[in-house]
Amino acid sequence: MNKIEITVLSARVLDALSGRGLKAKTVHEFERYGTRRIVKHCLGKGQILYSKETVQNFVWQERAKQESGTLPHYQWGITRRAAVYLDQMAEYGKIQDEPIRPWEAEHNPLFQAISCNPSNSMKVIDIICRTRDAVMQLELSDKTKTNYIYTFFSDYLSYCKMQNFSRSWMDNTIAALRIFLLAVHSSNTQNIKSINAETINCFSTAMSNASEICMNVRRARCRQVGAYLHWLYDHKYTDLDYSLQLPNFKRTAPQIPQVWSPEEIDKILAVIDTANPVGRRNYAIFLLLARTGLRIGDVVELKFSNINWKENCISLSQQKTGNALSLPLSKELGMAIISYLQDGRPQSSSDFIFLSHNAPFQPLGEHNNFNPEFHKYLRRAGITIPTKRHTGVHTIRHSFATNMLRKGTPVQDVSQILGHSNISVTETYLRVDIEQMRLCSLSLEGLL
Repeated sequence: MNKIEITVLSARVLDALSGRGLKAKTVHEFERYGTRRIVKHCLGKGQILYSKETVQNFVWQERAKQESGTLPHYQWGITRRAAVYLDQMAEYGKIQDEPIRPWEAEHNPLFQAISCNPSNSMKVIDIICRTRDAVMQLELSDKTKTNYIYTFFSDYLSYCKMQNFSRSWMDNTIAALRIFLLAVHSSNTQNIKSINAETINCFSTAMSNASEICMNVRRARCRQVGAYLHWLYDHKYTDLDYSLQLPNFKRTAPQIPQVWSPEEIDKILAVIDTANPVGRRNYAIFLLLARTGLRIGDVVELKFSNINWKENCISLSQQKTGNALSLPLSKELGMAIISYLQDGRPQSSSDFIFLSHNAPFQPLGEHNNFNPEFHKYLRRAGITIPTKRHTGVHTIRHSFATNMLRKGTPVQDVSQILGHSNISVTETYLRVDIEQMRLCSLSLEGLL
């Protein structure tokens, strides 16, 4: 490897990225969070010439910040990618086309141990024993924990995929198995074969005491863990079907959803800054939510093939129900999406419309928690956020349905537009106006 100044090497990397046709803003972001910070670190250490060791030490330093929560994950991701590109440019004189290996696969001993010893029928019983203590003691991000959970229960989750379970079911199953793993840890269960009544009791107690989780969600978590326990029994991993010992939480009445008026929805959309790529993406996403009533999971999973520009319609298969749904694509929606595609979306060959704006610009996929963004826009719009009601991004769907019913749209039509499998689900929204009328009458009583 020839000795070369770090500043010169950095400039060559940026030129190579520009030569690939990336947008100037994308290259600037890469320079801002990647090469510039690496160069500053090296020069601060008195290292004028490129040193792979110095750069890697900086990456490890930034990784520690990311794991501690003091550095955003996307910034660290860009820094690491910049380090890889600098090394490639120094070694080969160009940037390689091969995808960068996941950090865990390259540097995490626990991840390597699991990956190098994939589970099979003989090894499954030792998975939890081998990993539970390490996972529980490490301070990991939610994303990393999810990756670990997926690895632990890979056999079962692979089975779920083969059964064509929905994406929503898979995500909820991973959340449930994470809680179950904690129960395994608390009960000192050594392996799957040693799952017993105490293990189930620890999980049941955790569910019973989870007051921050509504009863219906607890019921669903038990159902998902129950499916896993039954699978273990069905595949001879356990001698008893412990799914039969799980608590059966009673279904509670549907909670009256929080809704926003059409005026409030317009205020929320108006405060989204469309002068930057992320803002244009978020505006298109929130506009789709507000004008179609789609679930956020369905919006972030939209592909180019889901939009028929000639027929002006959006066609998709819903994640939650698997039901086919076709909705009109208005001019307003079409222009918002086109604006994002032309001036906001990172250059990518991905089939998904909406991408992360952090290198390597992956589909949003399961990492679609837009609740913090939604709350930010609520505050910007000067809208009071109720403290005793759910105010997540799903309330936009509630608002869409409720406002349609208020306009006199038949409940059957609203149910069809929302893609509900049962009209009784749609009728929940009728309770909103009834409840508001009741509250209004109580207020009037005080004036009479």
